[in-house]
Amino acid sequence: MKLRALLFFVFCLLLPVTAFAGTVYVDAGNTSGVEDGTIDHPFDTIQEGINSALSGDVVSTAPGIYYGMLGLKQGVRLISQEGPEVTVIDGMWAEGAMQMPYRSSGYIEGFTVRNSYVLVRLGWGESIEFDNCILRDASYVVFGKWFGQVKITRSLITNIYRYGVYLRYGMASLKNVTIDNVNTGLYMNEATSEYYNVSFSNSTVGIQTVGGRYFDISIYGSNNNFWNSPIYIGGRNNLRNTTYAEPLYVNPGADYHPQAESPLRNAGIDLGLPYFGSAPDIGAYEYFENRPPVADAGVDQTVEVTTSAGAIVTLDGSGSSDPDGDILTYTW
Repeated sequence: MKLRALLFFVFCLLLPVTAFAGTVYVDAGNTSGVEDGTIDHPFDTIQEGINSALSGDVVSTAPGIYYGMLGLKQGVRLISQEGPEVTVIDGMWAEGAMQMPYRSSGYIEGFTVRNSYVLVRLGWGESIEFDNCILRDASYVVFGKWFGQVKITRSLITNIYRYGVYLRYGMASLKNVTIDNVNTGLYMNEATSEYYNVSFSNSTVGIQTVGGRYFDISIYGSNNNFWNSPIYIGGRNNLRNTTYAEPLYVNPGADYHPQAESPLRNAGIDLGLPYFGSAPDIGAYEYFENRPPVADAGVDQTVEVTTSAGAIVTLDGSGSSDPDGDILTYTW
């Protein structure tokens, strides 16, 4: 009997354990004074949400400007509800807008991160991933030493006064990124990097790699465009299908979507990310044509006018739609 009980206990220890991720809600507009991280009573600061979250949780953040430095947490994903245009982390020119715990990883999606000396500083073996972000107005986006890892996808990097990514002994991966008006886009010191569908423009240096004494400093990738952004490669340059055309953004400095005649359109390769047209565009944003909405005021009605005051007609615009998913308003 004791042996059977012992075997059952060991069996239970070997059973797989499923972790169920939770969601912690944050909304700077919550002024009720009641905060517990639920959707009805969100925290009013991101840091409170991070502190309350467990590994595997999502900190879901409503639109707003959130000021001050953040301390990230291992395994906690920070995701905005409505995208980087309306959800901002402002570092208030602190040493770092976001700090990483020792040897941890971070995930940021759908934010503008701005106004800091370094947006993220990586220590030994730490990693950061940005998706659908605007990273701007800083001396460095990422400053990393000793085997840090950086992944940036579908994001804009602009107005960076020194380095977009400075990395030593590590790995950087950029996919569908726009880098504009940066002193040096990426500085790889004894680090390997890959680039796919990246648009470099108006930067003193696009990519610079140095070293190679201990580690491979080659660069890899394809379908990138460099405009007024020279590259200096100290190792092997394995970039393929590189172009050097003026990107023709809609409004450089404000709107980095490609114009209809932009050479970036349909010039990328399929990386499994959403795109329109025959192929992905190069850069963070797809060409966007604002299509007209479809107005629907409801079913046809015949109303009899029986008084000089006219007749009341009720219209229903709920059947209207917009092919681009824009918010609709109705005026009759």
